[in-house]
Amino acid sequence: MISLHGTTVRGELSLAIDIDLGPGLTFVSGPNGSGKTTLLRVLAGLEALDSGELRLDREDTGSRILDAPALGVFVAAHERPISVAFQDHRLFPRMSVLDNVAFAARFRGRSRAEARALARPFLDAVGVADLAARRPHQLSIGQQQRTALARALATPAELLLLDEPLAAIDTLGSDEIRSHLHHAPQQTTLWVTHDADELAGAQALISVGDGVARQNGTT
Repeated sequence: MISLHGTTVRGELSLAIDIDLGPGLTFVSGPNGSGKTTLLRVLAGLEALDSGELRLDREDTGSRILDAPALGVFVAAHERPISVAFQDHRLFPRMSVLDNVAFAARFRGRSRAEARALARPFLDAVGVADLAARRPHQLSIGQQQRTALARALATPAELLLLDEPLAAIDTLGSDEIRSHLHHAPQQTTLWVTHDADELAGAQALISVGDGVARQNGTT
């Protein structure tokens, strides 16, 4: 369970957040500029809370505070068990598609061969297996987005954060990727979207607007 109850202020945006996330898929919806991406950045450790607390509770390791200004606690992004795919992709320009997706495993000490072997199923899952040897500048925007999504999926994490993950991907590819994400119920996934079709049938939803991120439904 990931619990976030607090407030973050960024410029003119003040966002009060009240959410508890368990395993499964939760969608995030709201108008442009309402704070959806800010919510993801707070969870990822790229923005800090101004008040409140972000806590990770696990049965095997107990409770861990990731962000609590009053306690002087802030766990850096690279130390959080959280994986992110943002809209701007942030691919490593000098790495191939395969090595971009294999990065997390390499960072955790796997050999290059092991990391690549672990990465390949995720390339298959998002439809870029045939582009494994290309560099990011050789990819279309949609292919870059698929690669960024594969890298996020390949990163072991308690929480997967997806910011408009299908925005630049064709309809057929979107259907395949959506199916893959919907069939990963053991992972906690937060999916930001503007697409009404993606929201249709959502059992768990966080609405962001009027300075509040509020949970509707349960995970």
